[in-house]
Amino acid sequence: MHEYVIDGLLAVTALHMASLKAEESSYWFKVSLTYQSRATVGLRQTLDSTSRDFQAAFAASALIVVMVKASPIFRKDENPTSLLQEVMTIRSILKGCEVIFSHIAHTKEGDSISLIRRDGMHEKVTISEG
Repeated sequence: MHEYVIDGLLAVTALHMASLKAEESSYWFKVSLTYQSRATVGLRQTLDSTSRDFQAAFAASALIVVMVKASPIFRKDENPTSLLQEVMTIRSILKGCEVIFSHIAHTKEGDSISLIRRDGMHEKVTISEG
């Protein structure tokens, strides 16, 4: 149903494995990139479709943000990403998350949206336009 979200979770999991197993970090980083690519393709297809499943799209976007932010640590490139390029990439991805979150807020009753807190309880949060 939401394979791209699972792919995002697996990408972050593989990146975590890369951080735990230094001798295998290159392998796990490649696995992570494979899942990130699949998650990105699935997310793009969802956003291009008439699907109204913005919650899954937001979850996948958030996981991709984690990947993009953490992955430079594991790159073995001769040409590391410039700090400015990294900031611009993250800004672009966060803007996408903002757009998706905005759709979530406007498809619920009024401007209220139910978010899950860490302790598993639900809390109503009001999104104000401003």
